[in-house]
This record gives sequence, structure tokens and C-alpha cells, in this order.
Amino acid sequence: MTCERAVRHLLAERETVSCDLPGAAQTCRKLHELLKEKMVFALKLTGEPLPHGKEIRLECGGLQGIRKALGAEEGIGVRTLVLLSVETFGDLDSLPYPEIVKSVSSYEPRPRRK
Repeated sequence: MTCERAVRHLLAERETVSCDLPGAAQTCRKLHELLKEKMVFALKLTGEPLPHGKEIRLECGGLQGIRKALGAEEGIGVRTLVLLSVETFGDLDSLPYPEIVKSVSSYEPRPRRK
């Protein structure tokens, strides 16, 4: 899933991604914190920083769960998905987190390359 507001930067030998709209970045950070709060049991979180694999499951599984809850088509951008979910459910706190937990729990990242 990609975001319409993402801007890619080359820094030394790596690529970074940032948001070109501060308000959008703040909304996405709030969504990330809410997902993390609601997924404590599903991901067996301990309050420490998340390992990369659990972070990916939280973000990708969470966005897929939101997309399914909205009945949106695949390929919808992250910013559009967030705006649509706020429009549909009123605010990020009111998302159907029990449904989203199922997507996070069942999300399987792609296999490691060899």
C-alpha cells in the first residue's frame, strides 16, 4: 500500500520516506499509536520498541483491516484510506478495532529473500 503524501529522499546509500503534509503525518502517527494500543494482546507486545516483523504486521495488517472494514478496493492510498475511515467512523478512536485485530493477527509478511 502506498501513500499519496509520501516523499522519497536519498540519504547516503539509503532511501528515506517522509510526509509532505505535517497534519497528515500527525494523523498517521495517531493511527499508529492507536493500532499499537489495540493490538497489545494480538501481537504479544511488552511495551518495548517493536521488532521489525511486528511493526510490519501492525502497519500492513492494520491498514488491510481498515480497508476491509470500509469495503474499499485494493490499491487505495494510505492518506485516502485514513480520510475515508475518519469520514465513515467519525474519528480514529471509533474504528472497528476487533475486525482490524483479525487482519493484524493473520497478516503474513512476504518471505525473506535468499
